[in-house]
Amino acid sequence: MEINNSDLLLTGIFLGVLVLCHQVHKIILFLTPAQAERINFYVEVNGIKRKVESMFLKVTQSLPVSLSITDKKGNAAKVDGAPQWAVTDESLASLSVAEDGMSATLTPIGPLGSFSVQVKADADLGEGVKEIIGELAVELSAGDAEVIALSAGAPSDI
Repeated sequence: MEINNSDLLLTGIFLGVLVLCHQVHKIILFLTPAQAERINFYVEVNGIKRKVESMFLKVTQSLPVSLSITDKKGNAAKVDGAPQWAVTDESLASLSVAEDGMSATLTPIGPLGSFSVQVKADADLGEGVKEIIGELAVELSAGDAEVIALSAGAPSDI
């Protein structure tokens, strides 16, 4: 079998196209945002930001909460639109959510109890929807003692 110059040229072009396709694929993977998989909650205590899954909070305190959205490997990932926040029991607490949806302030209403803060986001950056949910468990306890109430029984003769 004889190899001529045109066969070599075609083989070279074919190999060049394969290498180029591989490089373009690597660039696309690098530029494509990671698929969001997780919503993590963070609170700042004494200037230190900590990842949390549950919190104890006095009814006399408010709690700033921020979140991060990551892929399954822990890398930052984007979502479609602002995340949506909610509390599972609105009789216990309310939320003031930042415009970008990446943080909120949790404020207890007064009664003691347990509830969750939930954040939902659309991880599908296209026209579809892939909902991911993050949840932070919160237990409300009484504030510090501030009032002493006295009660008297019925008077009796001495």
